[in-house]
Amino acid sequence: MANRIAKSFALMVVLGVCLLHSAKCTAADKHDRVIGLYDVIVHFQDPNINWEQISDAFVKQFLVDTDTNVCIRPSLQPERMLGNPEPQTHVGFEGTAGLDYVAFGDLYKDPDGYRMEAYLVTGKSREVVLKHVQPKFTDPKDAAWQAQTAALNLRSDATRSHTLADMILDFEKKQREEYPHDHAIAPELKVNLAESDRYPLKLSPGEKRDISFTLMDCDGVANKGAEVQVETITGDVTPATVTVDGAGRGKFTYTAPRKDADGQIRVGFSYLRGSEHPGVPEVDHIDVHVAAPNLCFSVAVDLKMQMPDTPQIYENHHVETIYKVAGFDEKTGCPFTSLKPGETWGLVEASIRGTATGHRETGVTASSSIDRPGDLTVASARFVREAQGGTFTFVIREVPAGDGEEYVGNCAAQRWEPWPYQFKLSEEELDHPDKLQKSLALNLPLGENGCTGTGTAVLTGHP
Repeated sequence: MANRIAKSFALMVVLGVCLLHSAKCTAADKHDRVIGLYDVIVHFQDPNINWEQISDAFVKQFLVDTDTNVCIRPSLQPERMLGNPEPQTHVGFEGTAGLDYVAFGDLYKDPDGYRMEAYLVTGKSREVVLKHVQPKFTDPKDAAWQAQTAALNLRSDATRSHTLADMILDFEKKQREEYPHDHAIAPELKVNLAESDRYPLKLSPGEKRDISFTLMDCDGVANKGAEVQVETITGDVTPATVTVDGAGRGKFTYTAPRKDADGQIRVGFSYLRGSEHPGVPEVDHIDVHVAAPNLCFSVAVDLKMQMPDTPQIYENHHVETIYKVAGFDEKTGCPFTSLKPGETWGLVEASIRGTATGHRETGVTASSSIDRPGDLTVASARFVREAQGGTFTFVIREVPAGDGEEYVGNCAAQRWEPWPYQFKLSEEELDHPDKLQKSLALNLPLGENGCTGTGTAVLTGHP
């Protein structure tokens, strides 16, 4: 199953070659069904039976049926097994396995008259799709008319006649219902991303993205239970095989690699048509561009807090936040020196990572962590340009408590001093961000949560 998408592309090449070099081959379009129209097979010798006339009447009745539907487009191919009026057999079917379906007739001579039968079978397994037996007749001159009528009645029920396309569609619906995981008629797979988001999908290294898709068949029925394969050589996908739900939906998670890269995610469904031939694979793809944003600053905050009256209750946090200029792509950089005095740029969090540990008087310790991309839509920091240098103002984020809410987060929720949290940067520091590193001492005065603490914030510039 892991290589089904790769096999699907190879299959498309094989089908193309088959169509170029053989008339008895499955179709390359997912709606096409190649149907071989064969002779009426005469199973006896009778000089009153004109074999060619009977077969021509039989085949021509099929050729007048040119109707299609939203799922099936029959491609009719008249064939001739043998060119003489001698007793025939089915030996001529040996080369029909590449066809989707085969139509043929049988003419028998019984003691009480002639018996004409018409069939539509699958080309590969010879499974009977349609069968009709005409009432017996005694005049051999009626054989051609009986053959024509048998071909017509093959597509009829008690109320009316149907098109060959509709009869094949009914058969393939039953096959899909019986084998939902790998049978379909003419499905359509769509990844639910706007074109602007998939050509390419832009992500930061290590970023995760949930991606959904739909798989619906041509008749509007969801391909429930179908197994869709997802693959990439750039990053990772989980799961690699997705089972479609009752609404035709599926979802997987893509994790970008930890370094800059360009690649593609392929989502594919390889299936069998009702004729048991491989259908034209349904494949959708997403181009991926992974690049670290051109970062401006990172701030690493270390906080140590405790309750003075109960020193056994304490918590420690370490959080590192990386910032980039809001609205600027990775090629723009952080040209703060181009700003005029008084101008302000908002900065967003490119990523946040951190850990926290909490301890209670009972001796129990709990921990939590955070490691995720930041919110690129909200500016949580700002830079204000001054005549010389500028001021960078940021926020202090504590690590979420997670499952350790009784141990982590109680003290860190208080405001630290000095507030607002900011660094003054000189003109030289802005000109040489790769050499920038400054620290800020933090103090947590006794507050409503009964905690005190000390900490440091270290600002590092990115080249």
